[in-house]
Amino acid sequence: MSVSEIYGGSYQKYQNKTTNNDNKTNNASNEDTSQDIKNYDAIFHQKMVEMSEKFRNGETEQKIQIGRNAYTVKEWNKLLTSFDKAQDQIREEIEEEVRIRMEKKHAEEIRKKLENISDSEIAALVGDEKIEN
Repeated sequence: MSVSEIYGGSYQKYQNKTTNNDNKTNNASNEDTSQDIKNYDAIFHQKMVEMSEKFRNGETEQKIQIGRNAYTVKEWNKLLTSFDKAQDQIREEIEEEVRIRMEKKHAEEIRKKLENISDSEIAALVGDEKIEN
């Protein structure tokens, strides 16, 4: 017994519908693809017009490939300036930290020296030394 005999003619009608739907889907996807190509073509054309206008007006700059990125002279100078500022800031912070550490070290050395000096030696240094006869 075949499928058509079991379900009557409805199976054959189902097959015809799916085949027709597949053809419609293929046609629709072909139309979508064609429309996408037209859209991309329009976008590409628009970009080409923009680029040619910039070139004619002298608004374009040569880009130089540096590693993975490309920079114009203006962009490169801006990058270097920001890098230099960051580097100067780091240098100033390090110098400040060294200055603070040196002051602490100097203060610690003075404190240690003062611990070893007797009261009479301090008085002699200050000028309050009593004259003994």
